[in-house]
Amino acid sequence: MSGLCLAIVSGCAARPSQIDGTYVSPAIYKDYTCDQLLSERRTIVENVRVITKQQADKAGGDAVAVGVGVVLFWPALFLLAAGKDREAELASYKGNYDAITKVAIEKKCLSQDEIRREEEAYKEAQKQAKRDKAQRDAKKGV
Repeated sequence: MSGLCLAIVSGCAARPSQIDGTYVSPAIYKDYTCDQLLSERRTIVENVRVITKQQADKAGGDAVAVGVGVVLFWPALFLLAAGKDREAELASYKGNYDAITKVAIEKKCLSQDEIRREEEAYKEAQKQAKRDKAQRDAKKGV
């Protein structure tokens, strides 16, 4: 029985915060200008915002499907396959973001203070997204 539960849980989509970036060599971006680096970085940030929400929704849906499937109705476990798991795509974007950031710092396109402010803003946005989701779930009665 525990093997079945482990197999079921391993099929769940990962939460975005649990997904590490894949390694991307910064050498790919070494010939980019500062404007190109910063533009590419902004594009990645926007894509990551969209995919993070989709991945979080998928992970939350999978957790509900497992709970319902194990406790009440086993066909609900087929819902684990529904929707697109964006884990690989998110990992790739995170890796490219890290590589671009490294090159941008080396070329002095970004300062450590700018990076720190961006990271703080990102963490605050993540907290706000969690609060918003909790409010939506409370309205739905989840």
